[in-house]
Amino acid sequence: MMCSSKFGLPIMFFLCFIILETTVFALDPSWWTQEVLLTTEAYGDVSMQADPQRNVYFIETKLDQALRPSIYLYKHDRDGEPLIQDRRLTFSLDASQPDAALDSYGNLHLVWRDGRDGTTEIYYKKLDNNGQPLIDDIRVTPLGGLSNSLAPSMVLDTNNNVNI
Repeated sequence: MMCSSKFGLPIMFFLCFIILETTVFALDPSWWTQEVLLTTEAYGDVSMQADPQRNVYFIETKLDQALRPSIYLYKHDRDGEPLIQDRRLTFSLDASQPDAALDSYGNLHLVWRDGRDGTTEIYYKKLDNNGQPLIDDIRVTPLGGLSNSLAPSMVLDTNNNVNI
């Protein structure tokens, strides 16, 4: 349906210009980077976040030397150069299914499923933008007894409150 007001044509032109400009911007090769191989050992579960400086945080589950799943952190700048490489974040017998969020201060919040207590429970930790712990592992689910916790997910609200 076309606008019947005298502003209809200028509005349509403006919207078409915005759509075209956005498409051209997305196709501008100067914003592209080379393909970057982050890992060859991924076990399966991955979470990714990007900060305002266009650094990319890549959190994955992979097997440690004893073939136990653990959570690892990688951070690359916008040109694909590694800033944090292969930093192990968990040291339990069975850590998997990470989810992450960045707060407005650049801190990385992480939740994952962990089997250290005999059943799989959900754990949380907070890292600074260099991957150093600000808050160590905290179990956020009560000890499950006969039940197991499933894959966690999280989101931060506008006040940086963690919601799991």
